[in-house]
Amino acid sequence: MKILNIIGRIDVQKEFDSIFDDTGDFLVTRIVGPNHYFEMSGESMYNFLLFEEKYEQVDNSLKKKQIITSLLNRREVCDGFFYHKSLHGNADTQLRSTSAVIRTLLLGYKDGLVTKDIILDVVDRHFKYYLNWNDGIWFCHDTSEYDGVFASSNIKTSYLNKSKNNTVTLNTHFDSMTTLSLVLQKGLVRDFNFFSELYIKGIVSINFILKEEKKNSFLDDFFQRVDDMFFLNSFKVKGNFLNKFYNRIFHSLLFKIIKPTIFFKNGFIGRDLAVMNIHNDYLLVNLVDMLRFIKGYNLFMKDRTSVSLYEKDLLNFIHKAVDLIESNGQIQEYILNSDLQKAWYAEMLFLFKDHSSKFEDKYESIKQSNDYVFDNFVFE
Repeated sequence: MKILNIIGRIDVQKEFDSIFDDTGDFLVTRIVGPNHYFEMSGESMYNFLLFEEKYEQVDNSLKKKQIITSLLNRREVCDGFFYHKSLHGNADTQLRSTSAVIRTLLLGYKDGLVTKDIILDVVDRHFKYYLNWNDGIWFCHDTSEYDGVFASSNIKTSYLNKSKNNTVTLNTHFDSMTTLSLVLQKGLVRDFNFFSELYIKGIVSINFILKEEKKNSFLDDFFQRVDDMFFLNSFKVKGNFLNKFYNRIFHSLLFKIIKPTIFFKNGFIGRDLAVMNIHNDYLLVNLVDMLRFIKGYNLFMKDRTSVSLYEKDLLNFIHKAVDLIESNGQIQEYILNSDLQKAWYAEMLFLFKDHSSKFEDKYESIKQSNDYVFDNFVFE
C-alpha cells in the first residue's frame, strides 16, 4: 500500500486499474469519479512504477505502456490535445494536467514508448497558453482563463498592471516553468530560442511578484493582523458557517479585492488572485511546485538565462511557509486527515531538505514508513 500525490492511498498490485476509466482506455482522477478524465494520475503512477523497478527489481513494462497508451488514446479523441470538464460547464484544458502529460511522455520517451514528434506537438500546444504581464508572461491555469471565460464568482482586477483575465494562479505557472526547463534541457522543442525566451519572461514575472510582495504598507499590515485572528480556524477539518464565510468571502474580500496578496507575513501562500476561496488545500501544492521549479532552475537553467531568479527571496517565503506548517498543530491535523495532503507533505519535506536540515528528521521518519515515493525520475 502506497500513498501517492494525485491518487491517494492505493494498493498498486490490486488497484492499478482504478486510475483508468471503465473502458480502461483513459486516465481518470479517483478523487472525483471513475469517469472524470484527468491525466495527472499517470505521472504520479509512472514515478511509482519506476521506483519499484529501481529499488525492488520489478518489471513494470506493461503497466508503463498502458499509461502511455492511455495518454495517446486521449490525445487522439481530443483532436490532438486534452480537454476536461470545467467548473463553468464547458470543456476546457486544465494546463496543470497537460504539463503532467508532457513530463510523463518524457519518461515514456526515455523508455522507448513514445516518439519525439508527439512530445514536440504537445509542447507546442501547451506553451501557447500564457498572458503577457509587463515585460514578462504568466502561464495560464486553463484555456478558459486564456479565453477570458470565468465562473461568475471569480474576481477580475488589473492589479499591478496585469490583464483582468489573469488569475495569477501560482502553482500552475511554477509547474509549467518546471516542465519548460525539462524540455529545454532535453532539446525537445521546435524553436529553442523562442521557448528559452518564454522561460526568461516567466522568471521576470516571478521576480516581479516577489519584489512587490516584499513591500509593506499600513493597510496591508492591518488587514493581515485582523486576518490572523481567523486564519487558523480555516484549517478546521469540519468547518461551520463562520469558517466557510471566512474561507470564501472575508479572506478573499481583503486579499483578492482590496489588497491582493499571495505571500503572507504569517507564512501562508495563496493559490491565486481571483477565486473566492482561501484554498488551504493548495498550500503544500504551492510549496512542492515552487521547490520543483527551483530544482529545475538550478539543474538546467541557472547559467543559461539572461535574467537571474530572485531565488533567495523565493526561498525566504518558502521557509516561512514550512515553519508555519511545522509549528501549528491545527495545520498538522488538517494534513493528517487527508491522504493526498500527506503525500504532498512528504514530497515537500523531501525537496525542502535540499535547502535546510531543519526538519530532516521528520523526512527520515516518513521515509522509514515506506508509505511514500520520493524520487521524481523526470529530473534524472
